Amino acid sequence: MKKQATLKDVLESEVVADPLRLYDVAPAVDGSAAVILCNKPIKSDAVIRIDGIGVGAYGTYLGQRDSLTELHSVRDATNMALRMAHVSISEINLAEVHDTYSILGMLALESMGLVRPGETPRLLSTGALDAGNKLVVNAGGGLKAMGFPGGASGMYELALMVMELMNIKPFESLGRAELGIVQDMAGFDLVSTAVILRRVS
Repeated sequence: MKKQATLKDVLESEVVADPLRLYDVAPAVDGSAAVILCNKPIKSDAVIRIDGIGVGAYGTYLGQRDSLTELHSVRDATNMALRMAHVSISEINLAEVHDTYSILGMLALESMGLVRPGETPRLLSTGALDAGNKLVVNAGGGLKAMGFPGGASGMYELALMVMELMNIKPFESLGRAELGIVQDMAGFDLVSTAVILRRVS
């Protein structure tokens, strides 16, 4: 979506399914993605290493859950990736989260432990998760900017994170962030993946 939207545009866009409005929903698009992994990078390139991978699944029907605000598969995938990477969530500098719907992106941040429950809307509205802060979220615009090409979205998020950690165009403003996490989801909290990437040179 190569057009800027103001907060007023978002809040006054047409209702899709109350309370979600047009700009709360990622457009469905065609797309594909691929990632090439290499253990012998070009000497001039920054080296980005996969430090942790996690997968979580949660099959309880939405109407039977104890909480509608915690995404169990996201939490479990994140915790698995953090254990593998031997890091805590507070060490993460960058995050790309699955936000097909605005609320899913917010709940993902909170379920991952990156943001305290209920705090995400305030942090987003004040720009506290934008470039220049300790934690930067969806620097590439998230799925609202790219659209939602189904399974290809996770690969797209990974490619973005590598670019962000390498500090290349258009992400020069992110500084020298070292540790990022990518979270993607299938269905409403049915299956989630989390990948932790680290810049090592």
